[in-house]
Amino acid sequence: MACLTAPLARLGSPEAVSALYEVLLPHAGTNAQIGGAVAFAGSFSHHLGVLAAATRRWDEAEHHFATAAAMHARMGAAVHLAHTRVEWAAMLAARDLPGLRERCDALLESAGAQATGLRLPALSRRIADLRGAALRRETSS
Repeated sequence: MACLTAPLARLGSPEAVSALYEVLLPHAGTNAQIGGAVAFAGSFSHHLGVLAAATRRWDEAEHHFATAAAMHARMGAAVHLAHTRVEWAAMLAARDLPGLRERCDALLESAGAQATGLRLPALSRRIADLRGAALRRETSS
């Protein structure tokens, strides 16, 4: 179910996103595994943060991303931590509040360093896209 998070958050209806959120919510604070422990899919809190952000539940998204980032850092799951930081930054950018821009920039900075160090070109492109969108918003304001 966790694997449905990203595509559903981007393409699904708000009702479908909310339904998946409710299904995954009991697993908050635990890790998602695929195939009984064959693959690690990150913290369920990451996936819940993505879904909460997609339905503009900002406070819930903030809580889930903070939980996921702490879990990933504690476990040394650097790739998942970088992805969580990017999704967290995207959520902050979507809110487009002046006080959140610095936090968004800091998350993108740390995620960018991780993406470069871990050689994650797709994540680096996503970071560049988020930075570009932020720059366009600043220049049009």
